[in-house]
Amino acid sequence: MHMKLESKKFVVVLIVVALFCEAAALVIDFILPQLVLPIATVLHIAVIPVLIAAAYVYSHQQTLQAKKMEKNGQAFQGIMSEYEGLLDAALEDAHEQFKVVRMSLAQVDEIVSSATQKLSGSLTGLEQESLGQRQMLKDLVEELIVIASGNEHMEQTEGISKFAGETKGIVQRFVNTVDHFKTTSTDISGRFTEMDAQVESVVNLLDDVNEITSQTNLLALNAAIEAARAGEAGRGFAVVADEVRSLSSRTSQFSEQILVLISNVRNSIASVGEAVAEVTRATDTNAAMESQESIDNMWNEMRMLNQKVSKQSEQIQHVSESIHALVMEGVISLQFEDMVKQLIVQIRTRSEYLENFISSFVILHNDYDEKDGRKRFEKRISAIHSIIDKSKTDFGTLDEKAISQTSVNTGDVDLF
Repeated sequence: MHMKLESKKFVVVLIVVALFCEAAALVIDFILPQLVLPIATVLHIAVIPVLIAAAYVYSHQQTLQAKKMEKNGQAFQGIMSEYEGLLDAALEDAHEQFKVVRMSLAQVDEIVSSATQKLSGSLTGLEQESLGQRQMLKDLVEELIVIASGNEHMEQTEGISKFAGETKGIVQRFVNTVDHFKTTSTDISGRFTEMDAQVESVVNLLDDVNEITSQTNLLALNAAIEAARAGEAGRGFAVVADEVRSLSSRTSQFSEQILVLISNVRNSIASVGEAVAEVTRATDTNAAMESQESIDNMWNEMRMLNQKVSKQSEQIQHVSESIHALVMEGVISLQFEDMVKQLIVQIRTRSEYLENFISSFVILHNDYDEKDGRKRFEKRISAIHSIIDKSKTDFGTLDEKAISQTSVNTGDVDLF
């Protein structure tokens, strides 16, 4: 800059000297046109090299300035190219993260669908097995009632006197058998009570799911409000918030459907319990004591009854095991709630990172205090490098904690 000022001063001095010489020549030529003609000529001639020198200096100065501007223009062009490349890379990274968000939402949808199908099948099977068990118990009760109120009597034979002494023992064994049946009925009633308690636990879990769904819906609403405040920059985040609210609504409907099914199961269990209690009340041991005339027939019927009871007990045991397996499968399927919760937290965190990422680019351009364009873009490039490095670290940490499951299968979840 100092050399540039010196060059300008030198050119001005040369021009002033040339003008002075030209003026002196004109004055001398006007005052003494004949006596001093050679002096005026010399002055005229002296002006020519002075002007040539001034023109050369000015031309050289303009050439240097043009080269400097060209060099600065090339440097600025390089900076702009790098700046545009970094912006493109940053925008591509943002698009990739939004793609990950959409994939996470799709993963949530697959998990919920898988859990819904399994729970639906489990509870449907539970209802069918309960109906089958109730029908078997009903058949057993009807057979007992027919036997207890039967009017058929076998004709007395010559050997009736032989069994007279054994009547008391036979009746006692029959009474013991009926008592055993009553005990078994009481045990069955207790098991149904336990099943009712387990169903109540499932209802409590569904209440927790509904509470979490309500909180998720509230968070999604707050996120939509914040996205609306953000304007154009929050449009993508608003879409994510709407999808989360939709998912929350679907989960709430799903929980209500499960609650209705479980209520039907509880009603079925209560009906079976009442039937068992009715059997217990209907079984009267005094009737056996008054049936000495048909002791042989009763003995044969009791023997067949024991065989049927044994067979029915085996079937009831098999049905109970099936019900237990279905209930366990339903409980395992309910673990989808924890996976959905983790995915929603990851989506929310990723959205916050994206919001900070975009906000950093907006703040980056608030640098109008810097008047030097080159320095301004150099600072922007440095800031963009820092933003990209931080985003890679944040998103990398989040990807390490991502859930890879897309379904709920027995034995492959360990979250509780």
